Amino acid sequence: MLKLIRNAWEHRSVIKNSKGEIIDWMYIKKLYELEKEQGLRAGTRLTKRHVNFHNDKMNVRLAAQTLSQSVADALTYLKNTNEDFKEAGPTIEFISFINYVYDILNSRSRFSKSPFKRAISDETLDDYKIYIQHFIKYVKGLQFLDGIKEKNWICWFHFGAPECNKNVPKFTFKR
Repeated sequence: MLKLIRNAWEHRSVIKNSKGEIIDWMYIKKLYELEKEQGLRAGTRLTKRHVNFHNDKMNVRLAAQTLSQSVADALTYLKNTNEDFKEAGPTIEFISFINYVYDILNSRSRFSKSPFKRAISDETLDDYKIYIQHFIKYVKGLQFLDGIKEKNWICWFHFGAPECNKNVPKFTFKR
C-alpha cells in the first residue's frame, strides 16, 4: 500500500484533494534539502534514499518513513516558520491520513497509547470504522493535476469500493 502511494505520488508529483488544494511531492524534496543544508533533521529520518528511491522501490521501510507522522510534523513546523512551506497544509493532511491508516492496518498491541496503533478489537472497532469511512471519502476526492480521478486509489487500500476491480477482496469489519 505505502509503496504504491509513494510511487504514484512521486511519479505524478502533484495531487489535488476534493477542495482543489495541491498535495505536492516537492515539499518532501524541500524538507530533505533543508535538513541536508542545515545539517539538522527536524525529527524525520529522510535521507537521499527516501527522495530518490527508484533503486529501492520495494523497500517498505523507506515508504513508511516518507509517509510518516514525523514528516507531517516537520512540515507543520516549517509551514508555520518558513515561507517556502506556507501552502503545505494539504500535503500534511495527506501524509497524516496515510500514516494513520497504515498504523491502523499495522497495529498489533491492544495496549498502545497512540489511538491509531491499538489493535483492532471490540474497543477500537467503532472508532476505526468511522475513521476508515472518513478516509475513503477523502481518497475518493483525490485526483491528479490533469483532472483524472484515479479509481485505483481505492483499490490500493483494499477497501473493495464499487469502482475497483472485482478481484480485490472486500475489507470488512467483523465482530
